[in-house]
Amino acid sequence: MSKPLALLTAGAVIVCDLVPFVVLTVAALIVGATTGEQPAHNGFAPDGAFPAFDPQLWLTWGPVFCLAAWILVTFPVPLSRPGIFGRGMQLGFALLAILATAPRVLGFHNAPGIADAASLAVFPALAGLAALVLARMVLGALGALPRSWRQYLDAAGNRVRPAPLDARRPPLAEVPQ
Repeated sequence: MSKPLALLTAGAVIVCDLVPFVVLTVAALIVGATTGEQPAHNGFAPDGAFPAFDPQLWLTWGPVFCLAAWILVTFPVPLSRPGIFGRGMQLGFALLAILATAPRVLGFHNAPGIADAASLAVFPALAGLAALVLARMVLGALGALPRSWRQYLDAAGNRVRPAPLDARRPPLAEVPQ
């Protein structure tokens, strides 16, 4: 369950934060180059009727909800199996979401005609999710969580080694040689 939620979170960061930021940056560059106006509002808007469209800052909540779902669904799962979809990856995605969201939200903060009332609340939400992951990592390392949250167990309660998420058979394994 961790892998699909990780990919969903990565897609949300790209689609909701990075793509609109790049589009608006290129649009600001084109408008500034063609009109000769000095960019204002943190470099995104030449004076006048720019940006060309409302940047829809509410979209910045998309990665927050995806990251929250990923963290909350996998909170009681050990996530210690070999591979890249563990707690460190969750913490990394939280920091990536903060870095990807910052230029987008701060670039349009208090810009005329842009509704940004709830956009600054994205940062405490992302910081809270990062703190939740960090707390889960520390509590797990200290042994303060139930054993089933720290280790993979079988039905009898014995510790088992998880199989890697990315273990695949060679493509020609079943073809007679």
